[in-house]
Amino acid sequence: MLAGCLLGVGLGLADELPRSPASDPPAPGVVRAPLPANEVKGLPLATVFYDLRGKAGITGGDERARLEIEKAFGIRAGASYDPQVTAVGLMRVRKLDFVRKADFTIYESSRPGHLVMALSVTLGPRDEETGPRGVLSGRSGDFPLLHQDERSMVRLLLNGGIGFFSDGNPWFGNAAAFTGPSPIALDPANGDSATWFETSIEYGLGGVVQVGEGNLWAYGAASFLSSFSTGQDLFRSDTRSLTEIEDAYLGFVWHPSASPWVVNASVGRQNWQLNDGFLFSQFAAAANAGPIPGLYLNPRTAYDMTALLKVQRENFSLEAFFLDPNEIDFLESDTIYAGLNAAFTLPQAWEGSVAYYEVLESKTTFPAGVAGTVPREGLQTANLRLATTRLFGADGLELTGEVAHQTHRDVDWDAWAWYGRVGYTFRDLPWTPNLSYRYASFSGDDPTTRTYERFDAPLSSGLDTWVQGVNVRKVAANSNLDTHRIRLNLAPTPKLSLTFDYFWLMANEPAGAPRRIAQEIDLGVRWSIRPNLFLLGVAGIAFPDDNLRRRAGTDLDSWTTVQASLFWNF
Repeated sequence: MLAGCLLGVGLGLADELPRSPASDPPAPGVVRAPLPANEVKGLPLATVFYDLRGKAGITGGDERARLEIEKAFGIRAGASYDPQVTAVGLMRVRKLDFVRKADFTIYESSRPGHLVMALSVTLGPRDEETGPRGVLSGRSGDFPLLHQDERSMVRLLLNGGIGFFSDGNPWFGNAAAFTGPSPIALDPANGDSATWFETSIEYGLGGVVQVGEGNLWAYGAASFLSSFSTGQDLFRSDTRSLTEIEDAYLGFVWHPSASPWVVNASVGRQNWQLNDGFLFSQFAAAANAGPIPGLYLNPRTAYDMTALLKVQRENFSLEAFFLDPNEIDFLESDTIYAGLNAAFTLPQAWEGSVAYYEVLESKTTFPAGVAGTVPREGLQTANLRLATTRLFGADGLELTGEVAHQTHRDVDWDAWAWYGRVGYTFRDLPWTPNLSYRYASFSGDDPTTRTYERFDAPLSSGLDTWVQGVNVRKVAANSNLDTHRIRLNLAPTPKLSLTFDYFWLMANEPAGAPRRIAQEIDLGVRWSIRPNLFLLGVAGIAFPDDNLRRRAGTDLDSWTTVQASLFWNF
């Protein structure tokens, strides 16, 4: 899986030294593209891979050194990737007497929506003469690192993207049928095509510092995000720009050197995601439509407010979360979520989690047939997830399943959502293809009963996971929806991956309407041009079916899209 890590990506000096037998063995023949670390913050880690070079020269040898490095790093599979928390782990590793250098790289995982973190460590006596690094120490080549020593790190946050987008027959050629009285559709695309340009830039500071001489570290970030759009997009044709605060959070990591416990607490505007985004995705945490430019770049991913507390002991963690999504001001629903997530990983490549959350506040209500209306406030959701990358002990054979059940503290609510995904990586074939099939079901409401059965998942998203068809997603959200997805992923080079998706979408509860909604075929291209330059290309075509034609009251055209986005980060 990490051949790129072993073919020159990483530390330079480490590549000149032999690999330690305490390193993780790479999966033969499997390559994954390196990703821009600042563009994937908040996504879960499928694997933390240790690549050790040289010899530690301590009692107990490299095996003991590996255990000490793992304990100091404190980041394990299942955790969400956070640059500042990772910096805390790296600084702790670099303090070890037998570590000369340490760094990390983020890679694609074979599991959609997940990451692989490769920690590269050069073993040997510490270089005591290295001294502070960063631009403020006269080392301009360290940009965007401003300052780093054994106790602190401050860096400039400078990330952005530009994108060109062109849709053919947007809204299947009938915008009025699908945008209707939408308050953000001031001038919806209603012709043969819509073409527009978007750009965004995030700029600010992030850093960590050791508090006193003990085991407490503080971290945080503050940034602004400016976005710009011109041309006819799906909702508007006016040129507009907007600058707002993006990140503004403060956190603390408590990690005693001789203890397996790690406590991480943070509060403020930041990214957060639950697993692969089935229920909570960072890409649905903030609005990027209408008056907020960036519809397809989706640059804003920070919640308006969060409070997170995570307690971890080796392969087990318990996290409490409080979430207030960042909605469009004049459409603010005042929805607030709070819950718990208990997760575990096993050495045999199994992992799982149990989560529960409630909607503490919300002004949103839903039509419920004979029951009238039901409120979102009071909604309760229980969730169970289980996954493995070594089903029946076979490397590369993957199975993931998840189920969620919703009830309500005040009304009769009984809704379900679940999915199962099976996949296999053909490691002996050229381009190491990964082929997978997923069936997913989000229940709909039967209007003839007093029980409300529609599953509510407004923050379910993610282009690589729960955006089920880049075009159909605009008219069929993850509720009252059954889908088949067949995916083929290819890796022609360690820096390039190709993803082919086929979706077949149907209504779970048609309520007298036709069940078949649409079919869609998508192609995704991900190219890591350089460590700080990443290209995302998307092409898709959606074919409307009887359900959409009935909604429109007329025949519809196929909806095509071509997208090219270039992301850069420092």
